[in-house]
Amino acid sequence: MSNIKYQITNLKRQTSKVKRRTSNLQPPTSNLQSPISISNLQSLSSSPDQFALILVGVGLLLPLAVEFVYLRDLFGTRLNTVFKFYFQAWVLLALAAAYGTAVVTDRLRGLGGLAWRLALAALVLGGLVYPVLAVPNKAGDFGNPPTLDGMAWLETVHPDDYAAIRWLQANVTGAPVILEAWEARTSTRRGCRP
Repeated sequence: MSNIKYQITNLKRQTSKVKRRTSNLQPPTSNLQSPISISNLQSLSSSPDQFALILVGVGLLLPLAVEFVYLRDLFGTRLNTVFKFYFQAWVLLALAAAYGTAVVTDRLRGLGGLAWRLALAALVLGGLVYPVLAVPNKAGDFGNPPTLDGMAWLETVHPDDYAAIRWLQANVTGAPVILEAWEARTSTRRGCRP
């Protein structure tokens, strides 16, 4: 019996210590904080969250940087720099969005979680419409027989060029320079330098 009294007394002491330690804690003064604030950013304790924020930051700063710093390209503008930096920005933002989607999907519960998952499913299914419809369109509805011969297309679409290429392959030796118009169909198929 004395052992039980000792345990009860010990529990009461520990409880009073916890109460003394937590008595100085104050509840937050305001529950209305903006989603992006210093306190929210400091509370991101996990390194994946911080890394995702870095991805978003760099992904948003890259397109902005091109507005101020760029290399003058072949066309005399900043077009090449824009393309190179925007490609990287889209990759960074896509990675951050994938992580954010996984986090939101994991944290949402109940009706909100169900609505989120249904919206994600609708977006994925909507994105899959393009490959299903685009592949037959780009392949000409698969009207021609499948072949690995790149000259087969040229034979049907540009028969004169095809005949000239076949004549060059049969009658010209070496690697002559061929002067031709902008499209360079003949020299590239012949293996010559345009």
